[in-house]
Amino acid sequence: MRFQLINCTLLLLMSLPGASFAQQLDNAPFSFKDSAKLRANSNFSQNSYPTPFDSSSRQVTFNDDLPIFTDPTPAVSGLTGRGDTVGEQRRNATLAATSIIESQLRFTQPVHIEFRTSDLNCNSFGVGTYNRSFVNGPDQIPDTIYPIALASQLGQTDRTPDGTADVLVILNSNILFGQCERAYNYSLIAKSIPFTNSIDYIDLVLHEISHGLGFEIRPPGAQLPFVFEQFLFAKDEGTVFGLLNNEARAAAAEKVKNVVFTGTLTNDQARRTLRPRTALSINDSGVELEFDVNEVVGTPPVRGQGIRAALVNLDFNTCEPQGNLFGKIVVMASGCAREELGFDGTRFGGIELAQRGGARAVIIDSGNTSFRQSIFTDIRIPVASVLFSEYRTLEALAANGTQARLSADFRNSGGTDEQGRPYVFTGPNVPIGVEILHFDPSISVRARTGETSRALQEPIISRTSQEPVSRSLGFNIPALIDIGWAAPNCGNLRVEQYEQCDDGNMISGDGCEQNCLLPKN
Repeated sequence: MRFQLINCTLLLLMSLPGASFAQQLDNAPFSFKDSAKLRANSNFSQNSYPTPFDSSSRQVTFNDDLPIFTDPTPAVSGLTGRGDTVGEQRRNATLAATSIIESQLRFTQPVHIEFRTSDLNCNSFGVGTYNRSFVNGPDQIPDTIYPIALASQLGQTDRTPDGTADVLVILNSNILFGQCERAYNYSLIAKSIPFTNSIDYIDLVLHEISHGLGFEIRPPGAQLPFVFEQFLFAKDEGTVFGLLNNEARAAAAEKVKNVVFTGTLTNDQARRTLRPRTALSINDSGVELEFDVNEVVGTPPVRGQGIRAALVNLDFNTCEPQGNLFGKIVVMASGCAREELGFDGTRFGGIELAQRGGARAVIIDSGNTSFRQSIFTDIRIPVASVLFSEYRTLEALAANGTQARLSADFRNSGGTDEQGRPYVFTGPNVPIGVEILHFDPSISVRARTGETSRALQEPIISRTSQEPVSRSLGFNIPALIDIGWAAPNCGNLRVEQYEQCDDGNMISGDGCEQNCLLPKN
């Protein structure tokens, strides 16, 4: 429900000189297509970006008369999105995001998204949720809470005919009006690099709307599970997460690599598209040690035969190198990775220090709970994370210059369990640890094809200017379809992407479900 940064420094975004950034804006806009694959297109200019569908013909709408969308403040030329005023840029970026949503899911009933502003902490870019819920409607899992937008689609009835919002998105007014050292980047260009301390606004809106469409948990005090919880499996309990009581859900959520998403379409997509899991092995005095590691978001994968090199530490307390970094695998605490080390007036983190020192790879700790990992940008060497307990073991080995090997485990996909089911995690800001609202960031990495796999409910994936990026809901598409939504062309008698069958109707129980998936049995 909330997209937040940890310690205000989780996104380390690269600043880009104004001229080159403006040049990118002139050469890499984006065009809409009635397809589930909206991609960046470098053949058009930012100013020729086509106006999306007329609002009168759209099913997904938003309150575009909100003051932030009519703000007459002149926009800074060449820095952000399309439009002469800040309000126009916000509105166009929001229109782009809602158009992407409408092009990638089937909407037979209208969905209205209400944007609001609130004085949130500077660590929070926004909040998204559903406005109303519905229980025991057509094609719904019995005694399960559904967001009103999905309930309307399943019941083929507009359950908010009075115009009441189906989805709420709250933006941080402190960021909107310059009270924080960060900003929204309204660029319509998928592969442009955000300016320093900014977040991709379209990505953010896609993220928050996804919460309102179904990535949610039961409200406080509710006894019935939310539909998303019915597709989560707690491995420690051996049962559906949504069937557990509060205490058991809290315990399951706080365990690392314990709760997985079981949607068949999403699991199939994970097996076919995610990169191999990163593996770390060390031979210590004849004993082969294996460590469970995750590839860190926004960093390159381990390639070829892997990396064999000696370990070296950054000091846990001072973050100072404990030896020559060149050609080594650097072991550091997550605090050092984000630490502003600084020399000669330059401020940067430990990973950048390792990169500048000629290191071949970095290993950081990710704590001992299922909290989100760090996200980095423009890193050119592989970065892996381990639990804090394993970090301490590696720290001791690195003190002796022990040799290690980072490699790709082609038997398994990164961020999934042995059955290929993606992990989910609990954010660190969760009060009692029962809100599992996001896929684990370790699976938000570039797919095997090399193109960024965005938006596994963590769409803020750092990237370089050379890395192609799709404007898409990413893995949110199969996951939302798993919980009841349908692919945009479901019902046309042709089995297409994100479909398992298509009998030309929206009726379940006839061998092909209303969302073009096969029955679970």
